[in-house]
Amino acid sequence: MKDINCLFENNALHDYEVDKMIVDYSNGSIEINLITDKLQSMEIIVNNFKSITFSKNEPWGKGKYVVSSDAKNVNNKCVLEFQLNSGDTCTM
Repeated sequence: MKDINCLFENNALHDYEVDKMIVDYSNGSIEINLITDKLQSMEIIVNNFKSITFSKNEPWGKGKYVVSSDAKNVNNKCVLEFQLNSGDTCTM
């Protein structure tokens, strides 16, 4: 599997469809199932997450496609973000 940063940085997930997300609080993991722009299934597993924030307010209307994604280093921690075409964001 590619480095997790490479999967998120520089809009690498643009136009991917978010199919489902499973948060396993006990194990500290997040499983993200996506459909790629080439209609292939893709699974990303984030281990040892410290927090997750994900809105579903749909300020721009219903949507499930990634508009932008990025990976940042904040206080020596990897922060992953993506925004959907609905205007909702996920930060973990």
